[in-house]
Amino acid sequence: MSGIFGIFNRSGKLIKENIVNTMLDAISSWEPDEHGTCINSSVALGHTMLWNTPEAKYEHLPLEKNAYILTMDARIDNRDELFKVLDLPDYSLEEMGDSEFILAAYEKWGEECPKHLLGDFSFAIWDDKKQQLFCARDHIGIKSFYYYLDHNKFIFSNHLGVVMVHPQVQRSISEKAVGIYLLEAQLIDPELTFYDSVLKLPPASILIITEDNVKIDTYWDPEESSTVHFKSIEEYSERLRELLEESVRTRMRSEYPIASHLSGGLDSSAITIIAARFLHSQRKYLHVFNWIPYPGKGEDPLYHEWGNSIKISEKEHMIHHGIKMDALDIERLYETHDISSSDTVNFWYEHLVQKSASDINVRTILSGWGGDELVSYDSLGYVSGLFWKGKIIRAISVLFSDATSRNRPYYSIFRKFYDQVIIPILPSWVYCRLPKIDCLTENRLKYINPAFRETLKSMNLSKKRIQKIGSRNEQLSLYNYGYLQTRIESWATSGFLKKIEYAYPLLDKRIVEFALGIPENLYRKKGYGRYLFRHAVGDIVPHDICWLNTKHEPKNARNFTYKQYLAQKIWLKKKKKISKSGNKYINIEYLLQELEELKISDPIFAEKEIEKVIIFELSILILGISLDKETV
Repeated sequence: MSGIFGIFNRSGKLIKENIVNTMLDAISSWEPDEHGTCINSSVALGHTMLWNTPEAKYEHLPLEKNAYILTMDARIDNRDELFKVLDLPDYSLEEMGDSEFILAAYEKWGEECPKHLLGDFSFAIWDDKKQQLFCARDHIGIKSFYYYLDHNKFIFSNHLGVVMVHPQVQRSISEKAVGIYLLEAQLIDPELTFYDSVLKLPPASILIITEDNVKIDTYWDPEESSTVHFKSIEEYSERLRELLEESVRTRMRSEYPIASHLSGGLDSSAITIIAARFLHSQRKYLHVFNWIPYPGKGEDPLYHEWGNSIKISEKEHMIHHGIKMDALDIERLYETHDISSSDTVNFWYEHLVQKSASDINVRTILSGWGGDELVSYDSLGYVSGLFWKGKIIRAISVLFSDATSRNRPYYSIFRKFYDQVIIPILPSWVYCRLPKIDCLTENRLKYINPAFRETLKSMNLSKKRIQKIGSRNEQLSLYNYGYLQTRIESWATSGFLKKIEYAYPLLDKRIVEFALGIPENLYRKKGYGRYLFRHAVGDIVPHDICWLNTKHEPKNARNFTYKQYLAQKIWLKKKKKISKSGNKYINIEYLLQELEELKISDPIFAEKEIEKVIIFELSILILGISLDKETV
C-alpha cells in the first residue's frame, strides 16, 4: 500500500515546493515507512510507502528513470510472466519492486500497458518526451484515484483528503452526490465525490493530460469476457479451483501477519481455508475476524454465523477474533467521521476490525466481497431468463427441481415463480407498491427537505433496479450498479490511516472473466444456486456450510444492536442542535417527529422502528457535512 499524489501545472507555471510539502504532510499522517517527492519544473509527484510486500523495501519512489517519473500504489500479480517479456534491470526478481514492472510495461506498450498488468494498481507516469502525464486505474477499481482538473492545473491522489488540501481546490459540496447518497444510502457513482471539483477516475480507465489536451478512455470491459468452454463440470470446477488458489496466493505477498474476514458463509470460508493452508506451509497462521461479538453469558457459542466461523477457525488452526461494538464506539465514530472525504459505507464494525488488525501488525485483510455477484452468484435471474426467452417448460422444470431436491413444499414453486419471473419485469412504479417489497427510495423521500426534494427531481435521480432477467444480465447489472466499488473505495480510505490494505481474491480479473464466460446453467443445478463454486470448494469447505446454507445473521448480535445504541446515545444528545440547524437537505421537522415516536425495545427493535433508525443513521452523516462545512 502506498500514498500517491501529484500536481501538473498545465500552464507551465513552476511548482511551489511549499504546496508539495503540504500535500506530503497530509498523506504522511499515517507515518509511512518511507516517503519522497520529485519536482520537475511544472510537475511534482509524491509517494509514501508502506513496506508490505517483501520487495517493497528495495523500492524508492517516485521512481526516476530515463525520461520518466513514476508514482504508484500497486501490487502486480503477473510478475513472473512480465519478467520474461520486459526489458528489466539486471537483478533478481525477489529484489525487484512492482514499480519497475509498471514503468517497463509503459516503455514497451505505452498507453496499452494496463491491459498487460494483473493486480491492483493506481499510478501516474510523467513522460518528459511527450510532455504528458499518464494515469491508470486497475480493472476492478481496487485502488483509488481522485483528481481535480481545470485549464491550468491537474491535481491527483489516491486519497480524496489529500487533493482537498491544495489551496486552489474549491470545497463546494456536490448536491447531486448528496442526492444519490440520500436515495441510495451510499454514494454509488463511478465518478462523483461529495465535492463538485473532485472526480474519481473510473475503474479500468486511463487518463492522459497534456498542456492543452485531456483524454479519458476505458481499456477493459467485463461484458466482453470470452466464452469459457470445457467438456465436463469436473473440468470447469478444476479450473475455478486453480484460479481461486492463485488469486489468494498472489494477494498474500507480505512479510507481515495476514488477516481475513470469516463470516461463516461460503465465500469467506473458502478463501480463509485456502489462505490458512498456504500459510501453514510456511509455518504461519491466519488471523480471522468475525463481526459477531463473542457470545455473552448464557448464549450458545455455536449459534448461527458465529458457530460456522469458530468451527472453521478451530479445524484449520486459525487465530479467531470477534468484534464487540458499544455505545462509546458508536459515538466516537459519529463525532469524528466525515463521509465527504472518508468511508461512505455504514459497516461500522469494520473500523474496529481495522484497529484490531493494526494492533497485531496486520497490513493485509482478505475479503470475499464480490463473490455473490459474480463467481459464486446465486443465479436468481436464471429462471426468468429461461421463461422470457420462451423456454417455459425448462423454467418450470428448474423450479420443481429446486423444490424436490431441497425438500421444499410444492406450493413454494408459486412463490418462487412470483419472485423470480414476475417481479423482475414489473416497472418501478408498480414494484414499489407491492406488499412486502422493500423500496427504500420512496420511504427516504419523506426525510428530505421539501425544497431539496424538488432539486432532486430536477436531477432525475431514481434508485437503480437490478436486472434479473437472465443470469448473465443480472451479474453484469450487479457489477455495473456500482456498490461493489463503493465499498472497496470506502474501505480503502478508512483502512489507509491504519496501514491496512484490502485484497479481494474473488474480484481477481481472471476470476471475473471466468465467471462471466461460463455457461449460465453452471450456476444453477440440482436445486442449488452457486453450484459450480460449491463443487469447486466442496472438498475443503465443511459440507454443512458448502451445501446446507447454515449461515444466519442473528439480528440482536450485529446490525440492530448498534442502531439501538445510535438512537439511544447519539440522536437524543444531538436533538437540540439538529432542531436548530435549518438543514437544507434534511426535513428536520419530520425527522424529529419520527424520533419522538421511536420506541426502543430490548434487545431488538420492531421492524418498523428499525427502518426509522436506518434513515436516522443515514441522515446524521449528511447533517455532519452540512453542519461542519463552512461552504454549505
